[in-house]
Amino acid sequence: WHLDVQYAALAPAGAAERISEESLELRWFGYEEVPDVADASVVRLLEATRARL
Repeated sequence: WHLDVQYAALAPAGAAERISEESLELRWFGYEEVPDVADASVVRLLEATRARL
């Protein structure tokens, strides 16, 4: 079986990303970029999250 967990987080202004040894790439991106870097389920998660903020 498969369990897919997704999280949404808000980074404070000036936050700096820190990559772990397990990752190949890490960066911050704006809300408007999400459809370009994620699938439809993540876009829906973002829309639902922003509606609750």
